[in-house]
Amino acid sequence: APEKGKYLWTRTTITYSDGTNSVAYSTSYFATDAPHIKVQYGASSSGPWYDSYAEGRSWMRTSTDGGTTWSAAIKVVGEDGSDGAYTEYQFAKNTSVTTAPTSGWQDAPPSLATNEYLWMRTRVIDSSGTAGSWSAAVRISGSQGPKGDKGDKGADGLSVAEVLIYRRASSTPAKPSGGTFNFSTQTLSPPSGWSASIPSGTDPVWVSVGIASTQGSSGTANVTWSDPVKAFADGKDGKDGVDGQHGQSVNMIFRRSTSQPETPAASSGTPTGWYDDAGSATGSGLLYSSVGTRTSPTSNWVWQKPILVEGQKGADGADAKLLYLAADSEVFKVAKDGTVTPSSITLTAHLQNVSGTVTWSTEPTVTLTGSGNSRTLSATNMGSNEKVKITASLGGLTDTVTIVKVVDGADGKDGKDGKDGKGVTSSVVTYQLHTSGTTAPTGTWSSNIPTLQKGQYLWTRTVTTYSD
Repeated sequence: APEKGKYLWTRTTITYSDGTNSVAYSTSYFATDAPHIKVQYGASSSGPWYDSYAEGRSWMRTSTDGGTTWSAAIKVVGEDGSDGAYTEYQFAKNTSVTTAPTSGWQDAPPSLATNEYLWMRTRVIDSSGTAGSWSAAVRISGSQGPKGDKGDKGADGLSVAEVLIYRRASSTPAKPSGGTFNFSTQTLSPPSGWSASIPSGTDPVWVSVGIASTQGSSGTANVTWSDPVKAFADGKDGKDGVDGQHGQSVNMIFRRSTSQPETPAASSGTPTGWYDDAGSATGSGLLYSSVGTRTSPTSNWVWQKPILVEGQKGADGADAKLLYLAADSEVFKVAKDGTVTPSSITLTAHLQNVSGTVTWSTEPTVTLTGSGNSRTLSATNMGSNEKVKITASLGGLTDTVTIVKVVDGADGKDGKDGKDGKGVTSSVVTYQLHTSGTTAPTGTWSSNIPTLQKGQYLWTRTVTTYSD
């Protein structure tokens, strides 16, 4: 049986399905009879002293011999404290593990992509709302590791529940028996005469610790109970304490606007046109937020200047520049009798969103005639070359056209009638604009170069007709 002045220790050993154990301890103390304590209160450490407490009597002394001797006086009511400061946190991310971000700081941690790292900085806001300097930023996330392999499904473990039941009684009650615990609903059904919460009454409260276990996460199991121990007995009501100081509250509100909103006026709640969460902010424009503080639940919120929490739309990019080189033919045709058609080929450099005179070059070197952005290659200047590559360049833009020479084959020796030789009778170049740069257009082709348009591609089609 419990003895006064000694501790009662309880050890609970739980064995799991994987063979491991855990041990938990709890203790209860059975107090010895204590002497009667007399208490007096005074406005200072030297008195005068009174048997009852009243406002202003902030010092106390005690006696255990009926008032013959007294303890040293102690102060039991402190002075009102001042409003406290709080710490503000901000977060940002970048791809460096050594250099902190210089922009993008926000109140909540952003989501991280691969090879991105999270940084944090802090500053102190004192009780007057004055903000200190930001601390040096520190990186608080490491490199993201590879995704691990999915593990095999494990067997159902042993579910264990430790529960408490209570009973009021003037003397030690018998050890409880019975009762169940439902793991599916996490519901305790206590034994008769006991309850899962502390019952009302004036007798001392007794407590018993129970252990229930089952394989898996559902089902109902019986409970094994410990001997009851006295938890506590009701004491006399204490005197009301002095009201504490109200702490400073912080709130954040949101709204969408096409321009910088005005700072909201002080208000008891959320100002008109603002919202408590970003997802509820309706309307057009970018998302702004304002932080508010108040010193007590009855005072108004004081709002800060709204700040932009969404990025601005970027400026339009510069117009695309284009240099396109066009030739009225890409083939010199040489007949059996040596006649060459056409006698010359003219090339023209077309420019879009760029101005100036192009630079001409050939490979191999041949003579081009003409000036400005137009050049002509004669059949004579083509010489014996089978092909000539002609390039026009301006401001980093280039385009190239290759001119080829096609020669009809010589007549064969008389003999069996052979098939007619295959020669080129015509070569026609046509043009068409299209929105795709990879798929050829299917519309109407024109022998004239159309007016170039922003965002479209100029396609060239060469149709060569042979003598067969």
